[in-house]
Amino acid sequence: MAQLWNELLKTAILGTDRKPLALPPTESALGQFIAQLPADDPAQQLLSAAATIDLATRAAIPGVPAVPLPPTCPEDPQPAASPAAAALLAKLLDVRPLLVPEFCEICARSQRRLPAELLPRLLAYARKERGGRRAVDPVLGVRGHWLARQNPEWDFAVSQAEPGPVALAAGVWQTGTREQRLRLLAERRAQDPASAHQLVASSWEQEDHAMRAEIVQGFAPQLEPADEPFLEACLDDRRKAVRTAAQGLLARQPQSAFSQRMLARAMACLRFTAKKAGLMSRLVGGKGTLTLEVELPIACDKPMARDGIAAKVPAHLKFGERSWWLRQILSSVSPSALAAAVGMPPEQMEQAVLASDFSKEITESWHEAAKRCHDTDWAFRLHQRSAERYQDLLPILRPEQREQAVLSAVGAARPADVADVAQQLLAFENAIPLEIARAAAALLRQAILRRPKNVLPWNLPWEQLAMRFPVEIAAAVLADWPDAEGEAEQWGKHASTFQEILQLRHETRQVLAG
Repeated sequence: MAQLWNELLKTAILGTDRKPLALPPTESALGQFIAQLPADDPAQQLLSAAATIDLATRAAIPGVPAVPLPPTCPEDPQPAASPAAAALLAKLLDVRPLLVPEFCEICARSQRRLPAELLPRLLAYARKERGGRRAVDPVLGVRGHWLARQNPEWDFAVSQAEPGPVALAAGVWQTGTREQRLRLLAERRAQDPASAHQLVASSWEQEDHAMRAEIVQGFAPQLEPADEPFLEACLDDRRKAVRTAAQGLLARQPQSAFSQRMLARAMACLRFTAKKAGLMSRLVGGKGTLTLEVELPIACDKPMARDGIAAKVPAHLKFGERSWWLRQILSSVSPSALAAAVGMPPEQMEQAVLASDFSKEITESWHEAAKRCHDTDWAFRLHQRSAERYQDLLPILRPEQREQAVLSAVGAARPADVADVAQQLLAFENAIPLEIARAAAALLRQAILRRPKNVLPWNLPWEQLAMRFPVEIAAAVLADWPDAEGEAEQWGKHASTFQEILQLRHETRQVLAG
């Protein structure tokens, strides 16, 4: 009878058009009865056969395999969130799923679990929204993790990748899902980096290339010198994605052998010469100048190729080969490290580059190098020179540098500049600092009230801005927020988004605090 049920399942999955129902002969009374079902409608025959077997199973007719019941869910000692909190979460799942992870994080901090009736909806949300899974897991409670074990589609929430003995971690690493394994790697990296390397080494040869690349990227948050041997070995991996990930992380370590090789190549191409000031110049305090001569690489040899230097110029770029090699080398060398190696102040080295024939090539490469090498000081220098041109460097600045740069931009902005300011505010991955948020809220309000012809405020990233605004000032911002009622449909819809999200975030904290 098990064979009969398997045939039903195959036909149900593939469809009666692709796999007609083929019932195997059986001598049991149930099998003989099913064989007599009308076959003129294949779909009806399939459903009737399934219903018959289900009824026979429930009635415990001999010859029908019983479906084992799942183990009973243990009691959950953690208290449930309030009915008001449950109602709010249900609302967020319906209208603002973007806010669900933040709700779950706050709920977890209050050491509450979610009511059982919401668990299926929350698991379905987490299955679709991978980015919210880490926040959802702590509020599932015992019943939520038990429920996840009953549905293969929810195996990402099976609570097995928790910190524990090395033996347990090794078991999860070998048998867990991709997400569970990466989560375990992150936990081990934070708690015991040596054991993280052991986990990776235990299965590295069996990993597919996509997982290898993700594992390498998993080393980024807590990158340390001890990671260099592993990353250096990854430069010989068969897959480009793995090699590129390793090259990027090694470039962020100025003392790594990779960075030193790139620095040596850069020094061989850039020759800075100090020229003493003349007598008259010295009399008035002149300090001389620094000149630059550039010698382009002659060839792209095997060691360069191993370090990620591509020999061929991409078709969409109009560079000469040797210029292309120079750009790639300089893009992997921290400009600050280069200035230290040259032995000159950064300002003087920069002036020499700007006065050279290769000014464009080098400055563009330094822009990429500041990002790739996480050279925060050089990124800050570039951003101070042109905030608009080097806006993409804001995320890598140190917090105090970023705050200084954005506060300056917001303070100098006019309502017509609101789109540029909004993009700079997004450099804050979490909460926007209070002083900047207050100034930005005032600017947004002015832009809405004035609505100059060349500004389309409804095109701003309203959702992302509202998610980053500190909730501490939500009440003050909302009390003074312009009313969008009566405006055109497009304008009213988008102008209200910021207000609605901020209001829901404020409400979340109030409800979960009770």
